[in-house]
Amino acid sequence: MVELHEPVSERIGKILRENREAQGLTRQQLSEKSTVSDRQISAIELGEKGPSMNSLELLLRSLGLSADQIFYPELTEKDPMLTQITHLAASCTEQQKRMVVRFIRMLQDEEHGD
Repeated sequence: MVELHEPVSERIGKILRENREAQGLTRQQLSEKSTVSDRQISAIELGEKGPSMNSLELLLRSLGLSADQIFYPELTEKDPMLTQITHLAASCTEQQKRMVVRFIRMLQDEEHGD
């Protein structure tokens, strides 16, 4: 599970490395595929530096990832409760969907003491 309190550069590096390794790619192979240098990929994966927007796009596309997998990892993890919420919300009217969003925001505000 990705920790959202981690600095974004570390989270990006961790997700890119996990996906590169899952696809059986070396840093050199990803470099050739993305045109991002293997030294830069190494620094990004180790959280030593964050990628530029251009490098991030090249790496995401080369690995077949969406930006959501970096910035909203909780949406891509297998969570049965989120799946159920998504399926239920899909059958709601637009008005009901707005109500659900307001309700969730209200719950979050209560949790944060706002």
